[in-house]
Amino acid sequence: MSITRRAFVGSAAAALMLPRIRASTSPRCTVLDLGDRCALRESVAGYRAALANAQPRAPVLVIPGALDTPVLEISDCLWRGGTVILEAGELPVSLWPRRTPYIDFTWPVDIAVRDFSNVAPVHVDHAKVIATADGIAVASRRRIGLGTLIHLGTPLGPALWAGDAEAKQWLSAVVRTTKESPGGSPRTRAHVSRGGTC
Repeated sequence: MSITRRAFVGSAAAALMLPRIRASTSPRCTVLDLGDRCALRESVAGYRAALANAQPRAPVLVIPGALDTPVLEISDCLWRGGTVILEAGELPVSLWPRRTPYIDFTWPVDIAVRDFSNVAPVHVDHAKVIATADGIAVASRRRIGLGTLIHLGTPLGPALWAGDAEAKQWLSAVVRTTKESPGGSPRTRAHVSRGGTC
């Protein structure tokens, strides 16, 4: 079932109010493979490779090329103080010809990531813009409950799959920026799932 980003934020906020019972585990990075609802198959491989040895202090959930928004998985990760990277898979807006083929990230590090694809502008209601392409907001960050939701309107997974150093540096900085959850451990392992949570 498709859901708009605005509706998702409302649903996620409501879901955070629900009680949860979950055994304490070490935080890890999870790449959620949406199967045929993932528009960018190379993104799954790119994030999996880039996060293979990641060691976050809090859960990290990555949803590459998302055509659907898995509300329960996202709200569970946010509820536990995790970081969610939601990479949009919607129809993009062509910026070509572009002045520069770069995405300019300002958080968590200032870095320019080379990009040859189209992008989808992101809505920034109550969110902070963290990346632009030729002045258009293409990534945002928002605190929801104890966690952080990062919405990427520009696909980073293909750049990771191609071994782009700047894309890896940005993702590594995001993982290092995550806060330690109560009772959490710095030990982790990358995990690829078709339906699990972070």
